[in-house]
Amino acid sequence: MEKTLPKLTRDDVRLLHGKIQLGRVRSAQILVKEGIPPLGLFIVRSGSVLVQRTVNGYAVNAATLGPGEMFGETAFVSPQPATAAVIAAEDAELMVLTPARLAPLFRETPGLAGRFFQSIALVLSRRLRHFNEQAGASRDRYGDLPSWEIL
Repeated sequence: MEKTLPKLTRDDVRLLHGKIQLGRVRSAQILVKEGIPPLGLFIVRSGSVLVQRTVNGYAVNAATLGPGEMFGETAFVSPQPATAAVIAAEDAELMVLTPARLAPLFRETPGLAGRFFQSIALVLSRRLRHFNEQAGASRDRYGDLPSWEIL
């Protein structure tokens, strides 16, 4: 978990392990529905999941996430509907952290919430940077239209 949430200390990780729910899912099982708020933060422990967005009525594969990668982190930042669906690409094992289970721990452990949210901010920043790089590469190929607008 230290690689997934890099700002956490070993003590933080030990505390979080007591709040983690483990789950196994089957291939093709829907884990997050686009437009519905996710239950919490999911970390892929084994297997892989597919992130899909609906664009002009079509499912578009946005990413494949494997062990150590997370999704649903925006549930902690802003409880808004999910911007993508997440589907098990194969049988997988997931760790789940929900805001309700972590709230008491954040109140009781000084600094934990700050380190937790700083870790999420790093992940979101990397994803945004990657998206911007892809959009820049698309403009280079197709002029000023990002690739997701080309049909």
